[in-house]
Amino acid sequence: MRRRLALLFALLLAGVLLSACYSGNTMSPVAHVGIFGDSITYDSASAIESTLGPYYAYVLNGTPGDTIAEETPAVGAAMANDVPPPNDVILNLGTNDAIQTGVGNNTNWQRSFANLLSDVDSAQCVILVTVSTNADHYWGPTQTSTVAAQINQDIYDTQAADPGLYQVIDWNSLVHQNPDWLQSGGIHPNATGQQELANWYALALSTCP
Repeated sequence: MRRRLALLFALLLAGVLLSACYSGNTMSPVAHVGIFGDSITYDSASAIESTLGPYYAYVLNGTPGDTIAEETPAVGAAMANDVPPPNDVILNLGTNDAIQTGVGNNTNWQRSFANLLSDVDSAQCVILVTVSTNADHYWGPTQTSTVAAQINQDIYDTQAADPGLYQVIDWNSLVHQNPDWLQSGGIHPNATGQQELANWYALALSTCP
């Protein structure tokens, strides 16, 4: 229990309100975490390292511009080849599917999302991050794409169908409530947003089995 309280105490000092205990080890990381995303994850790598690095062993793959389909091979490779494979997985994808749809590129995200979930079905805990609906209007206010909103609905439907496996970080709601976390353009987090994202990753991981 003392080990579980270590990260909780650290995050409370950082001003993050947590309601669950952490299951890692502050001296020698034991929980193997996979973190997969696009440029949002890539930009936040330093904040993630400083927040999670002392407590978790993790693999991070964030590739700018990646759609769900383009990032899925990295997820599958980590789940199949890492020793041990990730126990807990964070998936922050879909932004580029929404953006590309805005210029007429159909990324077939529904099938890609199903394939992505299939690749992580051996994990003990899967954390899904909602997509900012700013991506649905990335090309201007007249853009009529609703892909980000549709992905978010699928995320919540997935979690509702198996709440023992899936958790949700509602990044979409968080950035709409806190637009100052984002750079101009409304997609990429600034330094504050990157740290907030890392904090929410830590919070969600602390509730994994």
